Amino acid sequence: MTEPRPLLVLSRIIIDDLHFADGSVRADIPGGAGLHAAAGAALWWPRVAPLAGVGSDVHDVTHGMLLGERFTTDGLQVRDPHCVKSKLTYFPNGERTESSLLGADHFARLETSTADIPPSLLPASGIYIFRDTDEAFWQGVARIRASLGTILWELHADAATQDHMPALHVILPMVDVFSINLSEGRRLFGDVRPEFMLDTLLAAGARLVLLRMGARGAIAARPGQRLHALPPPCDVIDETGGGNSFCGGFLASLCAAPGDIGLALRRASASAACTIGQIGPALGDRQHATAFAEATRIVRMSQAAMA
Repeated sequence: MTEPRPLLVLSRIIIDDLHFADGSVRADIPGGAGLHAAAGAALWWPRVAPLAGVGSDVHDVTHGMLLGERFTTDGLQVRDPHCVKSKLTYFPNGERTESSLLGADHFARLETSTADIPPSLLPASGIYIFRDTDEAFWQGVARIRASLGTILWELHADAATQDHMPALHVILPMVDVFSINLSEGRRLFGDVRPEFMLDTLLAAGARLVLLRMGARGAIAARPGQRLHALPPPCDVIDETGGGNSFCGGFLASLCAAPGDIGLALRRASASAACTIGQIGPALGDRQHATAFAEATRIVRMSQAAMA
């Protein structure tokens, strides 16, 4: 049997100190968009390859989670003794701030791009990218676009401003799925209805938009189809990484069952539920995740009551 092509996750692996709004603190928690997205994807895809600059301590600080059979470590590049470490501070209004604890130079040194993808991982089934609109980065993506498979781009929050819209118009036609959350949509477009955000992004060249809305679920929109996923009931322990794991799960499902947006939403919602039900990335079992997927309701937008 032919081994499946890898699913790539191009983003940072970060060790977080979590400062919650209630004053509690959890230190040295493995995280970062890359680790959460990889864990979310690994529930639905057999071979996931994180692409990240890391410290030589990576397997110690992530408790060996990337050494499991679901992952390949070919894309990890050791560039320092220490992985990136950040402080995440959450506020009662749901917003958060993030700061690097090892300095800006260390943070920049561990940045990666498509030029760092080992030939052994190409061609890929798909790639998750957590990034801003940096022109040089996306030129690199364009150069090897044919080898990357299905591209899901989760916008970095710093790029969710109106002055980034011209760059979005350039980049969106290059990717297959574009993902933002509701707060980012409001920073891009103002206090408008979700439908307006979706209409505007599709008109700008997006092929498929994911609008993540927290407890209100998520919308997947493409020309002629809009589905609203209502998340499964679950206990919320820590929301960190929920959106990243949602995107990883969506991409993995889309690679496994191309075109089945409803199934992708179910599996993405399940990946997110597994993540927010604990502290740190979720490497739950497939049976548990499948139960969450089956409990996710999918409603056509014409029937959804959107406030």
